[in-house]
Amino acid sequence: MIHLDLARRLFPCEHWFRSGVADYYADVRWIGSRDPGIDAIRAALSDDPNNAGLHRNLAGLLIEAGDLPEAQRELDIVRRLVPFGTIPVYVNVNPETRTP
Repeated sequence: MIHLDLARRLFPCEHWFRSGVADYYADVRWIGSRDPGIDAIRAALSDDPNNAGLHRNLAGLLIEAGDLPEAQRELDIVRRLVPFGTIPVYVNVNPETRTP
């Protein structure tokens, strides 16, 4: 994490450094990672509020958490950002890696 913080300070406009932790949590999920993932994505969105992929990933984690109204709000944001596109939402349905 120290290296990522340093990279963010050195290259503040580089998208991958700003959203790296959030992208990791969205791609690699394990038991107990959902809540830190939601927090990481929300932190990344504070720097990049028009990132449809981050909003999509947050919606997937919120669906897993059972927060369907908040997930719907995130999906509405995705629709506004990408009105003519199709962005799939991934939800972890694996009971071995999904937080109950």
